[in-house]
Amino acid sequence: MVNSRTVRIFLSSTFRDFGEERDLLVRKVFPALRARLKDRFVELVDVDLRWGITVEEAERGEVLPICLAEIDRSRPYFIGMLGERYGWIPSHEGYAPDLLERQPWLKKHQGGKSVTELEILHGVLKNKRMKSRAFFYFRSPAYARSKGGHYVPDSTEDRQRQLDLKRRIKDSGYSVTGYRDPEALAKRMERDLWKLLDAEFPASDVPDAFERESMRHEAYAAPRRRLYLGGDEYIEGLNALLKKNASRILITGQSGGGKSALLANALAKYRGAKTHLLEHYLGSSSDAADTVAMVRRVIEYIRRVTGNTDPVAADREELFDSIPTWLAVASAFAQKHKTRWIFVLDALNNLNGHRDLKWFPAYLPERIQIVVSCLEGEVKESLLTKGTWDSLVVEPLDPKGQRQLLTEHLKRFNKSLPADLLNQALGHPLANNPLWLKTLAEELRLFGSHEELSDRLNTLLGSPNGKDENEPPTVDDLFEHVLQRIEGDQGRKLVRDALTAIWASRAGLSETELLEILAPHNAKTGKAKKANKLPPAQWAPVRNALDEMLLESGGRIIFGHDYVKVAVKDRYLPRESLQRNAHKRLAEHFAKRKVDERVAEELPWQLNAAGAYQSLRRCLKDARVFLHLWNRFPSELLSYWQHRWDRKNLQATYERTYRQWMINATDMLRQPLKVALADALWEHGIYSPLGAQLQLIACAATARRFGAKSLQAARRYVQCACYLRHLADPLSLGFAKKAVLLLESCGPSFDLVEAYAALAAVTDADRRGWEARSISEKALGLLNRLPDGMRKHLVRHTVLVGWYNTAYPMEALPVFEDLVKVETAAFGPKHRRCLESVDIQVDCLMALDRWAEASNIAMILYQSCYRTFGEDHVQTGYAAGKYGKSCLYLNDLESAEWGLAKASRILSETFPKGHQSRLTFLEPLAETYSRMGRAADAAAVNAEWQEGQIARFLYESPRDVNQAPAISGANVSLVR
Repeated sequence: MVNSRTVRIFLSSTFRDFGEERDLLVRKVFPALRARLKDRFVELVDVDLRWGITVEEAERGEVLPICLAEIDRSRPYFIGMLGERYGWIPSHEGYAPDLLERQPWLKKHQGGKSVTELEILHGVLKNKRMKSRAFFYFRSPAYARSKGGHYVPDSTEDRQRQLDLKRRIKDSGYSVTGYRDPEALAKRMERDLWKLLDAEFPASDVPDAFERESMRHEAYAAPRRRLYLGGDEYIEGLNALLKKNASRILITGQSGGGKSALLANALAKYRGAKTHLLEHYLGSSSDAADTVAMVRRVIEYIRRVTGNTDPVAADREELFDSIPTWLAVASAFAQKHKTRWIFVLDALNNLNGHRDLKWFPAYLPERIQIVVSCLEGEVKESLLTKGTWDSLVVEPLDPKGQRQLLTEHLKRFNKSLPADLLNQALGHPLANNPLWLKTLAEELRLFGSHEELSDRLNTLLGSPNGKDENEPPTVDDLFEHVLQRIEGDQGRKLVRDALTAIWASRAGLSETELLEILAPHNAKTGKAKKANKLPPAQWAPVRNALDEMLLESGGRIIFGHDYVKVAVKDRYLPRESLQRNAHKRLAEHFAKRKVDERVAEELPWQLNAAGAYQSLRRCLKDARVFLHLWNRFPSELLSYWQHRWDRKNLQATYERTYRQWMINATDMLRQPLKVALADALWEHGIYSPLGAQLQLIACAATARRFGAKSLQAARRYVQCACYLRHLADPLSLGFAKKAVLLLESCGPSFDLVEAYAALAAVTDADRRGWEARSISEKALGLLNRLPDGMRKHLVRHTVLVGWYNTAYPMEALPVFEDLVKVETAAFGPKHRRCLESVDIQVDCLMALDRWAEASNIAMILYQSCYRTFGEDHVQTGYAAGKYGKSCLYLNDLESAEWGLAKASRILSETFPKGHQSRLTFLEPLAETYSRMGRAADAAAVNAEWQEGQIARFLYESPRDVNQAPAISGANVSLVR
């Protein structure tokens, strides 16, 4: 069980005489504690239900049912503050029947105990779990006498009741502290609570992102283990499949039919030394449904269990490529330790990207089991192409099961339906759905008027407002009726605003965030009023009414089911404009906060969802947002840029932003910003003098942090060499050689092979093809001696790409034709590695004068690059140019002009003036214009080409060799 990182502290006292203390606690003590706990990822919630409630409401006892429910939610934390006043005693008739039904112990106290004493009885004195986490503070009688009025007892009898309550508290052994005045209380309570919370959540045990995500999944699974009726046969069936070591298990059935509950109940017993179990519930949050985040979590789990120190790939495609390698690592670990792995992916149909499952492993090594639940559709169809699956179908409830579930749920609350109403409910088309039936039962048991029960049932079984009568009923229809009932009790605006905020959130909102978003606003200015958040007492009844429609997951409030999310959207956000406004509202809230990891997680996402792209652009230029995003999920930052702005604009923006960062950023931020931006430019495929400078800085920083001879430094040298090669920078050769020298001293490895590949590519770019080929053959020989596996295949691709040059087209063509087939089958035709191989295949065909074949494949390559990398990416430009050049030799001049002109534009915007790549397609473009009779255009392009040739001879690398930053450590001078 993963421990919660949310602390809810219930404040109990009489109302009229403790306003000063409560104000100090809410405004000073708890904010101070919250700030200290923030870096430990602990969400502190002070439950002050009297704040925002009128005296009359409190004295009438209307908050008692809410108070008792909130005490239960806050366990085991409780603070009782007692003065001289005993407080208001509800009359015998002032207890609602449903409250007595839920809390039968109250019956013996009706008319004889104050609300405050009932809170203390329920919260502490009747529950031994509260030891060491409940504190009582008794105020000095002298302070009450100095105040008079509501601070002193109402009667002699009340004075005696209060003295008896204090005596029982002291005798119970709980912590009791006396204090002089409210200021003294604030100081003492802050000290007491910090001592407790510091011990509960020590700084040495702060959960990282992986552990916090695990908490969210555990919170999602926990309520699904309650009242799981009629599922024994499915649990037995799943256990049997796991026991027989079925490697792939697919669970199907209708939505809401209990698949998640089955997994949560059946797999709990598999947590142990012999099984490494990872449960991933895609319905637990928006992030959980993100394919990249899910794959990253699976790999990180393998890393942690096995102790493997290899980094998780930042690039999306490299991450997907690495899945088979990590599964092989897991398998080897399990065989050595005689254990097994079970990976559970619940509701895989909820994936919000890469639904074709090209990334999903087609081969599972020994001791690896994958359990997937999925609805019918494209994801399931794709799953079935990934091997043979053992299936378990969760069937709809049969009539007997339906009757049992409905009657058993009502029986828990001493309720039952008349036979005619029971048959009416079970006659509904959705009565075979467990979620629908349980929700209906819960609504019926809350309905107090037995005489009007028939009308209520008719409403619940009917269509909600706004739905066409001819549309078939859905589970979310019922949740809309539930929302309508809660609106009637609590007010439509508050219910709507709270639920639409949760709907628009990325992965839920903490209670503190939600209360701030729901803060009452001044009608004239539109700004939040002085209180700056909704009084907890106004939110608590809404939260309790929503019950299991909401979950607290990892300190955040999320929807308990996707159907609730659909119901909220249908009821409150039926139009796209309303949905954008909901995202805009959250964006405005997070934009007001100081940038931290939470703001960086939510703000760009909200701006993008709201369509506020100019604001998103400004947000991404914020140094702290950039760093948080890059460190969290690099692919997310890249996707924001790639989907909204063209390449030329992006490069200029980065360069301007970098200059601003270096002026405005703190010394502590500057170095991380340089390294992160170096990697971002590399991942974007932007080759510029700034990028070259940053790569050199990143090399120096990595050497200082990990050591100049470390594996991390060697990997950074390889990246730097590859980047500088694109700029014809002579330093590229030195970095490639340095990486080879470092890695050769460590023995054979895949990293060494990749360093050889980089050295070969740099050497070939230096017009020494024969030497490049020799280095590549050495790399291939070493690779053949390394263990088989997917990484071996991926590294082979890297070596071959680095080795190929047009001097050997006859030998290279069959190699890359075979590579394309293998990679297409493994990763799909749009995969980055596959596209690289196709690109070289086109080069080979062109070198062999097979122009028609080259033209056809080049156009397919261009279309794939356009969809994968974007219109202005360098790979897209090269593909367009090769298509155009092929068409020129086929005398298709219009197509030739289109491809060559597009390529020349893209490459001229990508590379600096004088770089060879800018000139690649100018000469054939000039020839195309000449053949078309466009002499002026041909002359202009020829002039550009000749000017480029001169610039090429005068071209200087972005960094002079002597300007390279020093790299600490012995014997680390760059080999030229």
